[in-house]
Amino acid sequence: MYVKNNKGLIAIIIILAILVIALGVYIFKGESIRQWVSKDVPKTTEENNTKYEEDVNKIITLGTGMKRPSQYKPSEQYYIIDNRKYELDTLVNSLKNEELKKEINTFIKESTEKLENKRSDFQQYIEEGNKEREKIEWAGNKLDYYRVISTNLNLGDESDPIQIFTEWKCTNGYLSISLSYKYAYGEQISSSYNKKQKRFNYGPYEIYCATYDLYTGKRIQFSDLFFEGEDYGAELYEFMKGKIATDIMEQYVKREFTTLPQDYQYFTIENIIFNKQNLYFSEATEISTAYYYTMFPTLSIARDMKNIFSNDVKIETDDALGKPMSQITQIQINNNTYVIGKIKHWDKNIENKINNSIIKCAEELDKNGIFDKINKNNMFTVTNWQYKYDGEKIRTMVIQQLNNKEQAIEILLNAQTGDIEELYCREDVSAGETSNETVRNSILKELNAILQKLKN
Repeated sequence: MYVKNNKGLIAIIIILAILVIALGVYIFKGESIRQWVSKDVPKTTEENNTKYEEDVNKIITLGTGMKRPSQYKPSEQYYIIDNRKYELDTLVNSLKNEELKKEINTFIKESTEKLENKRSDFQQYIEEGNKEREKIEWAGNKLDYYRVISTNLNLGDESDPIQIFTEWKCTNGYLSISLSYKYAYGEQISSSYNKKQKRFNYGPYEIYCATYDLYTGKRIQFSDLFFEGEDYGAELYEFMKGKIATDIMEQYVKREFTTLPQDYQYFTIENIIFNKQNLYFSEATEISTAYYYTMFPTLSIARDMKNIFSNDVKIETDDALGKPMSQITQIQINNNTYVIGKIKHWDKNIENKINNSIIKCAEELDKNGIFDKINKNNMFTVTNWQYKYDGEKIRTMVIQQLNNKEQAIEILLNAQTGDIEELYCREDVSAGETSNETVRNSILKELNAILQKLKN
């Protein structure tokens, strides 16, 4: 009796094993690894989350670029080549370094061939994705959820074939090149700090990037954009956290951003790029780093690029890199959500003074219920993001976000001391009727009282 029952049990186990194998074959036959990875909801378990955290802890985030100059300050002007005036092949073939010229041309040729081989995969991704998504409304028309972007920026024109985007940027002796297929997805979305401006999300389905130091003639890696031996992890995390929270990618996050390794390959000197098969977002995106010189500090050292190119390539100058910039981010105060512009400054002492003043101002505005009073009196303030630096003063904003409604207070600070010199709110006259003079004067009086408290 025991042997008979045991044989029956063995038979059941064998049948179950066959069913499990068949199910596995079915899953991976019907759905490729590429599709499996790219699902909107990340396929994670407690076990692989633990493995992920262990892997992240092993990532080294030390810069490998040039040494930080003594008394470092970003150059007040920087050197560029206008990418509207030259085709990439013309620029590359104007390089005097023949070996580097050959290497770059090889990269372009091989990347183009790889993309051509992925053309059908890209087309299939768009077509299959649209079968699972409803069309969207746009300007009275119906658009597919996924749309190929052609190089003339035509969205969703089926008569326009898939094309390769070839983009480049040359600044202070660094040349970045990227070749990609791009697509747009979803509806037009407003950024959290400017509801009036909307755009489609977009990104590269597949992209190949390379950045070269034209002085050394070498291709650089991500960590070469940071000063030697300096940890970029905290700066990168803060930058990405602010970008995700205030830009239009927040709804596509599938895993909290942590960091990027030294050899991360998807970057240019003005973008951190996440293609379709990325770890953090369910769709592709490009995060702009343009003018955030504190993000990639080696770029802020002026190099005039003399004797790099033949004489028919014109080197021009610009002065935007040497200015403190505003990094928009969200903060929580007493369960209220605010958007502020944290200042990125090459002098960390000045940066801390300015940002501490902005946060303290936001706390006082919250404590005194200024935004509640503005809403109660049906005022509409200008909330389009304002930031200005003139060498002496910095003009920025504190915006409260409440129930899809925004109100803003503008701040004027001393760019050297971080002291707040003025607080005011501007009514949005395009929103309709303005408030009465009594209400305006009352709000201004309270703002002045807060200003005096902040000065003491």
